[in-house]
Amino acid sequence: MKTKRRSSEAFQEKTPEPDFHNGSFQDLDTSLHVARRHLEEWEPVSEIPDDLKEKLKRRRDSFDRICEEHILRKKKEETRYKYLKRNTELAQSKTEINTICIEFTKEWADYTCGLFRKNLTCLSLSPNSSTHEILSITDWINKKQSTLEFCEFSGDDANSESINLFFEKRKVSIGNLSFGLRQEYGIRPLKFGVLDVDEFFVSNRSSKYPVNWLTVDDIMISFCRIIKIEACSFDENDINRILKGWLNGNNSQLESFTVVLKMLNFQLVLDGIDFERKDETLKRSFEFEFAGKQCTHQFTGGFDIRRKDGSLATIQQRYHFPSDALMFWFMM
Repeated sequence: MKTKRRSSEAFQEKTPEPDFHNGSFQDLDTSLHVARRHLEEWEPVSEIPDDLKEKLKRRRDSFDRICEEHILRKKKEETRYKYLKRNTELAQSKTEINTICIEFTKEWADYTCGLFRKNLTCLSLSPNSSTHEILSITDWINKKQSTLEFCEFSGDDANSESINLFFEKRKVSIGNLSFGLRQEYGIRPLKFGVLDVDEFFVSNRSSKYPVNWLTVDDIMISFCRIIKIEACSFDENDINRILKGWLNGNNSQLESFTVVLKMLNFQLVLDGIDFERKDETLKRSFEFEFAGKQCTHQFTGGFDIRRKDGSLATIQQRYHFPSDALMFWFMM
């Protein structure tokens, strides 16, 4: 049975006239990309009043800006994530390599010392070692032997936490303890406990970054025979305290104390101290052993101070120290 086809226009819904002034613009999807597409593809079915054209244009511009900012931020986050992930992988790889090197070095040292039936003589450590590395080395040397002739921390960077941990955990006695910290920044005072080493040496040629991680109290409570410190930040008051501490019985084993300082005012250095000033024509020499060698201090004139047990010390600051500023050896 044939039926007459009705025109498709009979089924076409009548599109209502939009009320631009009373209505509000809404999107079905609120994501930035979809919202932006709706704005770009949307075409009005009838003429839009001029004021709404301007409003729509501002909204499109605003969405463009928001989308661009969103895309840029997302790219930055992705780049940062990749960078951090790469750095984390590199750090983990470096830690693994350092651990392998430390373990290999310990095995080789054990083999060599056992072969020649000798103790390890010198332990040279990086001041920038991690706490894990320092704990591993300290535990090993504590179990290996009771004495160590030389121990050195030398490098361009310093990890105060690791260095402090070494002195907290170490049980081995040290003959010569040396530092060569060449970092170009300040370091918090290190925590040595009591410096009960025979010889203590700090190498530093920079007056711009003088040794400031060593305190006067470290010197006063030490049990060192020899203390030698290059370019240091001590001033007249610091030296005065050290001298008074020695006169009152501190540093009883001390034979030589030398430190490189800016030129001192000896009126302040000797404030409150009985002393005898010696004539410049008087030449005296003092011999002592340091780092396995015989050394000599030459005194010209100087100031003599004496403590109650009769021990005599001569102090002076005369000889220039080669550095980037005028600094001189203070000798005692």
